[in-house]
Parts: sequence; C-alpha cells; structure tokens
Amino acid sequence: MILILDDHPLARAGLASVIRMYRPAEDMVQAGCVREAMDQMNAAAADMAFVDVNLGKENGFSFVEWLQKQGFDTKAFFITSSSRESDFLAARELGVNAYVLKDLFLMKFCMVCGWWSGVEPSTPPRW
Repeated sequence: MILILDDHPLARAGLASVIRMYRPAEDMVQAGCVREAMDQMNAAAADMAFVDVNLGKENGFSFVEWLQKQGFDTKAFFITSSSRESDFLAARELGVNAYVLKDLFLMKFCMVCGWWSGVEPSTPPRW
C-alpha cells in the first residue's frame, strides 16, 4: 500500500495519478494532515509514504519521526517544493529514502522510486 500525505488535495490527486500509471494494482490512501496519516498507518501500514515537507501549520518531518518511533518499515519519500538546504539536511538526518522536488520530471521520479524500466506505462494518465 502507498500513502500520500499532502495538505493540497490537487497535489495528492496528481501524485496518485502518476503512481497509478506505474503501479495500477497498488492500494493507495491519502491524507491531508499528520493525524489523518497516522490514522491511515494504524489501520493498514503502507510500504511507501510520499510526504510533503510543508503541511500548513504542520510538517512532514513530524510524521516521518512518528513512523520511525512506531517501528513501521515504510519507505519515506519527501515530495516537496522546498529547496531549502536546511530541510534537505534534516531529511537526510532522518534517513528518508529520497528528497524530491515537485518540479522533477516524471521519468526521474519513477527512477527514484525504482519503477522506471525504460518503457513508458501501458496506460496513459487520464486528465
């Protein structure tokens, strides 16, 4: 299962569409805040979590720290618009699997996730 944590519904929907192109059979849940993400994880642990750094009054760091303290074996990927070096260094210190800027090209996103085989997806996105 994949969890998407972002406070912007359109960003969550867009990321879900991209993931669905490469992992069509994967179960996916979405959360708009840290509490929702925690509830989703307690209901069914995700294998991968795509987390935005800036979540309004919250931040994705607190969620990833919680994941680690709870002992979840979830790969954490920060998908963010924050290019601040301090955020990148904090993510690295937490040991996240990737820190990806939202303006990254699709192919590189899929390479970071380990999904890129050099072949375009069989089902194009529905816009």
